[in-house]
Amino acid sequence: MTMAAAMLSFPAKGQYSTPSIDGNIAANEYGTHSSGQNQESNGGQTWYMTWDASNLYIAITNANLAEAAVVYLDYTCLSPVNGGSNSEGTLLGQNYDGTSFAELQFRADFVCYVKNTYREYRTANGSNGWSGQTSGFGSYAENSGSSTREFSIPWAAMGGIPACFNWFGYLTSGGGSVYGELPAENGSGFIGTTARYERYYTVSATTNGAATKPFSRNSYVFNQTGNQSGFGGIAVYDFTMNDAGLSITRGTGAWSIAGNLVVNEGLLDFGATASGAAVVGNLSIGTGGTLTLSTALNGDMSIGGNFTQNGSFNCNNREVTFNGSSLQTLSGNFTSSNKFDYLRVNGSGITLGAAVDIEDRLDFDAGLVTVNNANLTIYSSGSILDAGTSQYIATVGSGYLVRNSVGNTSTVFPVGTASSYNPATLINAGTADNYLVRVQSSFVQNPTNTTLAVQRQWIINEAVNGGSNLAIGLQWNASEEGLNFSSAGDVVIGRHNGTAYIETSAGVSGANPYTASAAGFTSLSPFAIGMRNALPVELTHFDASAEETAIILSWATATEQENAYFDIERSVEGRNWASIGTIAGHGTSFEPQVYRFVDKDPLPGVNYYRLRQVDFDGQWALSPIVSAKIDQKFRLQYFPSPANNWVTFSWGQVLDENLLLWVMNVSGQALSKIKIEAGQDRMDWQTSHLAPGIYWLALKDQEGHTLALAKLFKTGE
Repeated sequence: MTMAAAMLSFPAKGQYSTPSIDGNIAANEYGTHSSGQNQESNGGQTWYMTWDASNLYIAITNANLAEAAVVYLDYTCLSPVNGGSNSEGTLLGQNYDGTSFAELQFRADFVCYVKNTYREYRTANGSNGWSGQTSGFGSYAENSGSSTREFSIPWAAMGGIPACFNWFGYLTSGGGSVYGELPAENGSGFIGTTARYERYYTVSATTNGAATKPFSRNSYVFNQTGNQSGFGGIAVYDFTMNDAGLSITRGTGAWSIAGNLVVNEGLLDFGATASGAAVVGNLSIGTGGTLTLSTALNGDMSIGGNFTQNGSFNCNNREVTFNGSSLQTLSGNFTSSNKFDYLRVNGSGITLGAAVDIEDRLDFDAGLVTVNNANLTIYSSGSILDAGTSQYIATVGSGYLVRNSVGNTSTVFPVGTASSYNPATLINAGTADNYLVRVQSSFVQNPTNTTLAVQRQWIINEAVNGGSNLAIGLQWNASEEGLNFSSAGDVVIGRHNGTAYIETSAGVSGANPYTASAAGFTSLSPFAIGMRNALPVELTHFDASAEETAIILSWATATEQENAYFDIERSVEGRNWASIGTIAGHGTSFEPQVYRFVDKDPLPGVNYYRLRQVDFDGQWALSPIVSAKIDQKFRLQYFPSPANNWVTFSWGQVLDENLLLWVMNVSGQALSKIKIEAGQDRMDWQTSHLAPGIYWLALKDQEGHTLALAKLFKTGE
């Protein structure tokens, strides 16, 4: 074996130790011999614990060797620790020398009993009880001179080394009395057979080099039979409340929870204490749990981990600070009666896995609030303080920042992407309403020339449509500008109406960051910032309809800016496109314009069409895709011609499927859609409501493909 191989064969320095089971404890034989690490004392007794991959090792000094040591372990690591079912362990103790427990702190999987003449272990039997004993396990040694015992417990007795475990232990002097118990808060003396200890040690990890020290995490569980009031200050690792119908009410004294706070069942009421509560780990409220914060000033809470709320949460006007060193997640129900009153972000930031309401104030000290697919709502009386370039609300999904009752006062929506701050400012001169704002780095429709636009899109909506009259300010950074964009040029804010952008002249203020401002917006939708003419022609209509051997394309625009021409492109599968003609545009026009193009040589089957709108400077944009189908088996006719008050339509054969007959005006707008049942070859229709003139008839299938086309002439008689 090489020297490198020999070095790799030994475990790294960590928790793993293999003591000599000889009744003597050498210096640091169990690892670090210091309180809260691998050693802990209570009264005159000292316990030691360590493990390796094969065994758990325990030593106890200065205790009568004829009096047993009892150790309970839970290696399923449930949350809540005393939740779950009997298949995951037992809550009842095992009677040893007149000592036992009406309810344990956790669902135990293993218990052992060790003294100089006898040792046994038992495992949970799946029915809230214990199996028969297994005697003579592991190794045992003692030293009567120092009253020291050492023993090992094979991990094999528990199915292998667990990833984590909870435990507590004590010495029994017989007749129901104990001493040398750990954790020491459990109490000594006579406990009888109906005790309810509340403390235990948590070992969150057993991995060598990254293991939890066995005495370092003193945890608490409420497992009593009645309510407890005046609960004083406490400093523990995990704190668990899991008793339906029962309550804990705080008295004086601060709470420090280095691990997790779990309120799965029952009520945890912080009363009127003016002392805070700090949770370094996660906070979880189960469906049967209620957490009520203090009614007193300074009775605030801080959380360093994730917050899951599936029960009831009452802030009582206290501030909740999220100060984790890594990103924290909020999930569950934080709306309405479960809302936050004051929320402060002062760490690595929080991400919302559920909707969150804040009534009074959102404070930023450090970190982002990341909104995914649920809304963050600030009530009408609420405010947002100290948002800025490195601490704001990042809208990375479909969720919005919502601010209620926005009126004729400047209201900032401090939103941004995951990497940039792009706030929107709204002033509403119309009816006060709730507004929803988010920003993204992609467009719902690309500008005609992206080099002339800011690479951000603001989505602004209102809770109740209509009644708005908004002045809008949108902020961006120079790094987000297209290559040819200039803040000193003719800048516009473009509102996308579902088809194209409508441009409004904007004033620009600031110097990196910049803000574009414009007023008079009564309709809301996605907004963009660009140079004038960088945004597409406003296309309001585009349709394709089939005649006997031709397909007619019709489209219309509401406005045009520097529109040179339309290039008509065709495809038979919707992927590969070829130009089949051009139509000249109207340059710059603020009047509606109508266009028509006839494809006299369509291809068999479905034909797909799109428009490539080209500006005078060569920039272009694409329209949506439309389609029509040539099918010669139908010949659409009507009688009499021209039509009067009644007309009979026919199509040359009995239908084998349901179709639709569209009656359209010359612009292609559908006036009527008549359902034709399978089995018909003709139908009568009243035309008295039509004004005299020319109309289009289109026979369409259920997918919207045009099967036949004809002109309808209507007289005035």
